Amino acid sequence: MNEEKQNFIRLFHLVNSIGSEAARVHFDIIFPPNSLIATLNNGKSNINKLYSKRILAQSQKDILFPLPPDINSSKSYDITLMVCLLRNLSNATKPTNGFDQLPPHTEIFPAADFARLKHYRNKLVHSSSDEIENTYYKTSWKDITEAIYILGGQVFISRCEELDGSEMTKTSKAEEERLREELQCLKEEITNDKKVETCALVEALEKENTFIPTRTLDVGLKFLKKKGVVLMTGMAGIGKTRNCLKLLNIFCSEIEHEYQMIKLENLSEWDEFVDLDKHYIVFIDDIFGKTNANYDKGIHEKIINQVYSFVQKGNIKVILSTRDTVKRQCQEIIESHRLFQGSEIDLNSEPFQMNVDQKCGLLVTYMKRNDDFEYTSDGFADTTGAIILNTSDIHDIALSNLVIGFPQAVQMFVNNKKYISLGSAFFRRPDEQTLEDINDMRRQGHQNHKLKIQYSLLVLTVLNDNCFAPYHAHAIVEVNDIIHTIYGDSIKITKDDLIDSVHTLQGRFFQKHPHIAMFEHRLLFESVLLSFG
Repeated sequence: MNEEKQNFIRLFHLVNSIGSEAARVHFDIIFPPNSLIATLNNGKSNINKLYSKRILAQSQKDILFPLPPDINSSKSYDITLMVCLLRNLSNATKPTNGFDQLPPHTEIFPAADFARLKHYRNKLVHSSSDEIENTYYKTSWKDITEAIYILGGQVFISRCEELDGSEMTKTSKAEEERLREELQCLKEEITNDKKVETCALVEALEKENTFIPTRTLDVGLKFLKKKGVVLMTGMAGIGKTRNCLKLLNIFCSEIEHEYQMIKLENLSEWDEFVDLDKHYIVFIDDIFGKTNANYDKGIHEKIINQVYSFVQKGNIKVILSTRDTVKRQCQEIIESHRLFQGSEIDLNSEPFQMNVDQKCGLLVTYMKRNDDFEYTSDGFADTTGAIILNTSDIHDIALSNLVIGFPQAVQMFVNNKKYISLGSAFFRRPDEQTLEDINDMRRQGHQNHKLKIQYSLLVLTVLNDNCFAPYHAHAIVEVNDIIHTIYGDSIKITKDDLIDSVHTLQGRFFQKHPHIAMFEHRLLFESVLLSFG
């Protein structure tokens, strides 16, 4: 057995055997064994809902509710089942990118390490080769073992070191066959986990209850029934993703109950997660990339041909989205390939634009979610009773022509009191107003240390590709370095200063995440980038 095959077997044992044991140690902290049965019984309605949606298999449900019931233990849970329970029965902080993607290296907390183990296990299970070259082996080994030590403790160090130095040359044919069978079983479980993530995303948006239906849904459902394809296009923030997820939910819950919904991160995941013998409706957001086109004809054309073939067969339907700026870069494939012909819904175009009443409804819906304001017959009043946005203002805002999508502009507007005070003026050029707001923070940072830290945090988050960890050991050093770059000086910063600054920026610039600084919208990211130069 060559070295690359040994790498594969060794890495698989590390993540699937030792990694699962380490994850179980931390799982038992979140779900103490002596109260596990009670916890599962209390969450039984949620578990039954997952089962009815075919998110949980019968075999998994049997593991959760064994006979006799008094012998239930996490020892029989694999990483898939543990993550499923973390998602649905606990308040554990979720990684920024969810549990189905590799978290940024700056995310150092238990849920992120669960996601790391799951990512590497999935990658091995779906690998087209049973060999791993040395460079990838070394970097993966380091990432996996660090996650194991955090979740399970230092007692796992010796076991990992022993496995790393072991020889796999004596692996028998029977053992190799067992490994192949195990990989196949895991592949089925991982696909199931993708469906869990998709359903959770759809349910979260339904629970938020801010969606305003338009003609887009009727046309989208018609395309799905007749053509099996919907391509949703439009400017940033116009509502492509929300409309796609709403279509996904309506189609599966009201039109064709036998279809299972699954969201893929990119085209390359098609072969990994789509069972072509089953009924699937597949959603791929930003199919050709978020800001710049990443379409590679040599790689993606073959997959698109395959997608088209199975859509024609009838048991697979697809919902796709792309931003108009990226669409222009991929115009040739979109115009020439049969998959996309006659299936586009352009949210920029007049037939699919929100009308004035719908825009008013959206703005009112979001404003009502802000506890700082009360909705009256005259408009919205602040805590003193003063009207800060009257019905005429709301109508004027709905008439605005924007350079960004109206839904995104509304979300920015309702989370910033300064923007609300501007009323309809903000909606005339929200991009210019946002940039001016950020530049003003930069200017005031010369005299105000708090604003200096806040502006520097915005810049650092941009430079770290929209993900900065203020809790990281080197965070203070990094902030002071960027302060020196921007302002030419240094100031004394404490960990509390950083945390307070992040909290101040949350809602206005950053998403409300307990561990990570990450922008609410792409426009904010781009505005900080322009400000920093």
